[in-house]
This record gives sequence, structure tokens and C-alpha cells, in this order.
Amino acid sequence: MSASDAYDAMTHTRQYREGLGSERAISILSELSGEQWDPRAVKAVIAAVPDLGDSPAFESVGSAHPAEHGSCAEDWVT
Repeated sequence: MSASDAYDAMTHTRQYREGLGSERAISILSELSGEQWDPRAVKAVIAAVPDLGDSPAFESVGSAHPAEHGSCAEDWVT
């Protein structure tokens, strides 16, 4: 899970930085394979890259002011 989460975090633009792109993310995963991530997990993520698509699963996360959506706790409770 950690390797796939890292790929997603690296490739998608956040409010505080631009996404790195797939090639750069794969390069970082490969470079740190065996150190930060299990090599088998890195291989699995790289093999799945063509199927991952170009957009995050939650398009609206971080895209609006928090006051417009309430708290995270409200989302889980309701």
C-alpha cells in the first residue's frame, strides 16, 4: 500500500506543489526500492501504472476551502 500511495502522492498536483509525473515517480520508486519500499511492491506498482489513469480517485480533495465542506469528522459521521 505504501508504494502505491507514494506513487499517487508524487504524481498528482496538490495545493502546495505540482505533480511530478509518472516517469519521475517511477524513477523515485525504483531508486528507493529495497530501502523505503519493498521491491515486490514497487514492481507491482510499476506494472499497474498503465491501468492507474491520470486523475486521482477523489478529484475534489483539497480543491475548495474547508469551510465550504464542513469537517472531516462530519463526513465520517453522516
